[in-house]
Amino acid sequence: MAGSSTPPWPRHPRYLAVPSSLFREVDEPLRTFYAALLARALVVYRVEEIVVYKEGGVSPRYLVDVMSYLSVPQYLRKKIFPRKKSLKYVGVAPPIAAPSHPRKGDEAEYREGLVVEKEKGYVYVDAGLGSPIRVKGGARVGDLVLIKKRGGKWVLENGRPPFYWRYTVSVAEGLGDAIKTFRGRGAVIVATSRKGRDVRGVFDFFRSIPLGKGVALLFGLWARGLYEVADDEGFSLEERVDAVVNFIPGQGARTVRTLEAVHASLAIVNVLVD
Repeated sequence: MAGSSTPPWPRHPRYLAVPSSLFREVDEPLRTFYAALLARALVVYRVEEIVVYKEGGVSPRYLVDVMSYLSVPQYLRKKIFPRKKSLKYVGVAPPIAAPSHPRKGDEAEYREGLVVEKEKGYVYVDAGLGSPIRVKGGARVGDLVLIKKRGGKWVLENGRPPFYWRYTVSVAEGLGDAIKTFRGRGAVIVATSRKGRDVRGVFDFFRSIPLGKGVALLFGLWARGLYEVADDEGFSLEERVDAVVNFIPGQGARTVRTLEAVHASLAIVNVLVD
């Protein structure tokens, strides 16, 4: 299904948290492909940030590497990310098609670029347009910056575009730490679980969220849910979140995998809060 090239920012910012052990039971290259499908889901539903929380003794590095790599515009990837084992199979990933990833020949108003050189009052930005672009302003070599075409010239832009751009990736020491991160963002925090309240009974909860307030969705694993993760970390899930919701009531399959739950949950949130 074709969509607008400049999708609006959601009325309520979207945040996600997933465990570092996600996809660990899957072999390569399928594991990277699944991670790419997760990245696409984030863009489809205009998620601003994904937090990978440490779980099960699994380092978050693999998932953070792949998700970060896919988020960055394709013309900058090899310049930013060194060769490493975690990125060996990124060639199987389908394009995430975010607004920050212009297609060849696109006349984009905004572009993300890498500062490769600077001189007094100016920086040179590699924005995938052949030669680096000289723009007025200050930034450090190695910085990712946003440039905008204004009056036929590229200029440095502070802030973000007036439409959805792409997601960012961060790490949390555990589920509890991820919850603290989202509290710091001022978000309403919703845990997803088949043990939660039927989503059909909480429509008013979602519709009453104040305009502009973020919504953070927490996910566990198909074999180990958020209640178990919270218990292992020594806290009560229901005491730390604003709601625990079953977004797939009456599921036909014995288990729902995290990637499936992400799509189902975000699709419903997309309708109810926007």
